Amino acid sequence: MRTNIDLADLEAFAAVAREKSFHLAASALNLSPSALSRRVQKLEDLVGVRLLERTTRSVTVTAAGHEFLARALEIQSHLEQVIVDLKGQPQQQSTLVTVACIPSASHYFLPPVLEHFAARYPEARVRILDLNATEVLDSVKTSEADFGIDFVGLQEPGLEFLTLLEDPFVLAVNRSHLLAHRDSVTWEEIGSQRCITVWKGSGNRLLIDTALAKANTAVTWHYETRHVTTALALVEAGIGVAALPRSALPQHDHPIVTGIALRAPDISRTLGAVRRRDRRATTTAQALWDALIDKWPSAGRREQADSRGRKSATDLRPRRQA
Repeated sequence: MRTNIDLADLEAFAAVAREKSFHLAASALNLSPSALSRRVQKLEDLVGVRLLERTTRSVTVTAAGHEFLARALEIQSHLEQVIVDLKGQPQQQSTLVTVACIPSASHYFLPPVLEHFAARYPEARVRILDLNATEVLDSVKTSEADFGIDFVGLQEPGLEFLTLLEDPFVLAVNRSHLLAHRDSVTWEEIGSQRCITVWKGSGNRLLIDTALAKANTAVTWHYETRHVTTALALVEAGIGVAALPRSALPQHDHPIVTGIALRAPDISRTLGAVRRRDRRATTTAQALWDALIDKWPSAGRREQADSRGRKSATDLRPRRQA
């Protein structure tokens, strides 16, 4: 049986699945919502199953939709790779690289890497997918992204996880706050403060809740936000204090926000780059991967040591930039 799948229809479905919104997906693809809806409906008619569940308030991917998307994107990725390979010369390969990145790393951690990369490869184009930790892994598995920046995935079969740095949680405070002069503070001490946290569905919140439960320590959260950037905005406004990964804070002296070490318990996450072992990287994707290693040189030493079966390097301090 022949099936004539239009790649534009597949792209439309993938965008809606990623954005969980026809309006946002239509905006991203520069289409009208009605045109986008027609493309998705055409794809559903072709495969013969409902791929999306739609209500007036939300859009969710069905079980069949998840399975179809994963397989379809993998086939699309292989097709794109075949085209790249047939073009032969490295300079003819695609200049586009897609990176999936957790939001807490996209604000301050990723931009210096992109700046370093752009100086070396000014013709390259970078598409950034702002996704939660689980979605980053999914986009890498399905080859929607060339690689991801995440803090999970070390045990995922078929994926290579390159550790970039150990990322401790710190207390983000406004410089006018009474705790701003402290070098460190315990979780118990911040119990009397108006605390800001990210929502329970995030990986960062899971790390915090698990560690506090093991330490038999409780913190009352006064504000809960969907994104780390929103939590930082509340800190800047002086509304409260927030427990956030250090990499999510400004990397240099900031006039309004500073980070204080959080103790008892010490909580950290391992931030790294993740990609499929069985997928050959394009020249552009490999160049951006290498730019990450240039930013965090110990990761490159670890990658080389791991490839030779030796112990990984443990110095995770970033190289000072000129």
